[in-house]
Amino acid sequence: MIKINRNLVFNEIWNPIRISYLKYPFYIYRWCKIDLNLLGFQKRIRYSLQHNLLENEELIFRRLTKTTQYDVRRAKKDGVVFSLFNTDYNIYVKNYNKFVESKPKLKPITNKFLIKNKNNLIITAAELNGEKVVFHSYVVDYSNNIAILLHTFSHFRLFSKEEKQVIGRANKFLHFEDMKYLKQIGFEIYDWG
Repeated sequence: MIKINRNLVFNEIWNPIRISYLKYPFYIYRWCKIDLNLLGFQKRIRYSLQHNLLENEELIFRRLTKTTQYDVRRAKKDGVVFSLFNTDYNIYVKNYNKFVESKPKLKPITNKFLIKNKNNLIITAAELNGEKVVFHSYVVDYSNNIAILLHTFSHFRLFSKEEKQVIGRANKFLHFEDMKYLKQIGFEIYDWG
C-alpha cells in the first residue's frame, strides 16, 4: 500500500496477468505486461536480466561467469551457508534499514510491509560463522512461476578488504543457492529485478 496523503491510498499488485480497472481504480500495477489504452494507465518499460530455471542445475551453474563460479565454490570453502529467512522480520528490517542509512535514495521498510506481502515474498540469507552477512528478498508470482529480486544487501562497507571479499563471494553464492531453491519449489524464471 502506498499512501499519497491521508485521503488518497494506492494499493499495489505485482506482475498482473489481467487488470480489472473497474474494480480497482486506485491500484499501482508493478511490472505489468499488459498494454491498455485507459485513462490513467501509464506503462513504463522495464528491462531486466532473467535466468531460465527450467534448465538443470549444472547448466545454470555453467551459465555463470568463470569468476562467479569460482566465487561460489570458494564461498562454500569459506563456510558460507544458505538459509531461508521468512519468519523473524525484525532482523531483516533492522539490517535493511541500517543498509539504507548509507544509501540516501532508498527508503526504510517496516515489518508491516513484509507481513502484508508475506504470501508473495521469499527472503534468504547467506550465513558465515552463524552470522547473517548477505540478505536477498524476492517478490514471487506463483501463477507465472517467476521470482523477481526485490532487495539484495549486506554491510560489507563496514569491514576490512579481506572481509569484503568474503562477503562479495557470499553474495554470489547466495544468488546461486537462491536459484537452486527457487527451481526446487517450482519457479521457472529468476528475474534480477
